[in-house]
Amino acid sequence: MELQLFGKTWWLWRSKEDGRGLHERISVRQSDAEQSCTFEVHVPSSSCRLSFRCEGLGGERAMSASLCLPPVALYVSLDTPMLQKLSARLIPLLPDPAASKYGDRELSLAIHDNALWWRIWTDSGCWSRARPAWRDGCWHPLGHYKLRGEFEVLEQREVLVPMPERSYRGTAKVLRSRWGFEKLPHAFDKVLTHASVDMHEGEQIPHPGKGENSYDCGEDATFGTHGPGRTVEDGVGSLVASVLRSRYRHGGADWTPKPRAVEASA
Repeated sequence: MELQLFGKTWWLWRSKEDGRGLHERISVRQSDAEQSCTFEVHVPSSSCRLSFRCEGLGGERAMSASLCLPPVALYVSLDTPMLQKLSARLIPLLPDPAASKYGDRELSLAIHDNALWWRIWTDSGCWSRARPAWRDGCWHPLGHYKLRGEFEVLEQREVLVPMPERSYRGTAKVLRSRWGFEKLPHAFDKVLTHASVDMHEGEQIPHPGKGENSYDCGEDATFGTHGPGRTVEDGVGSLVASVLRSRYRHGGADWTPKPRAVEASA
């Protein structure tokens, strides 16, 4: 959309993503100068963050900021020749030993992953041991969320994993684990149940490689699986579904193991 504002021509773009809630972006750019403004809003949002950033050389915008307090997240970015010059003056005010030549500078405070995170005028794209923790670090008020003790084996038995070409032998287990924060009593721990299947030697289930590198263009195999589940059958079912998805994704609906792979493990 073309607008006439202050005697100048501006272009307006507005985009909205379909889905739950509101996700809208509005951009304005002057047609004959390098001046632009973008505003974005997300509702609902679980992000909790306050930030201000100056872009380095070659950045898409001179400055940007965000204000995110659930359930609303607001983002704004500005780019004008004057702000580009101001950004170039602000960036070297507090040198960052880890910064790259074209890096930005960020001042931010955020809450996620059960911790408080901060950056004090640092390059958000890199990190170095030379950068002090007070410039770029985090604080876990409840301690780290970790495994308490060892996995407890509730059930274990030999299984046959059925595949279209034949069944493969493995060992299935139902495990229980306890997870909690270091600084909280055990009464607040979360108890999880897992199902795992480990295939026997020579019984790994074949499927095509991803084909992204020279070493994974041929046939690959699944050696086992571990995930949420309450019974041995849950583990076997998850393993079958995982292998069938890999076969379909990387080899197509008609993919089958090479005869030699079946014979060698029969």
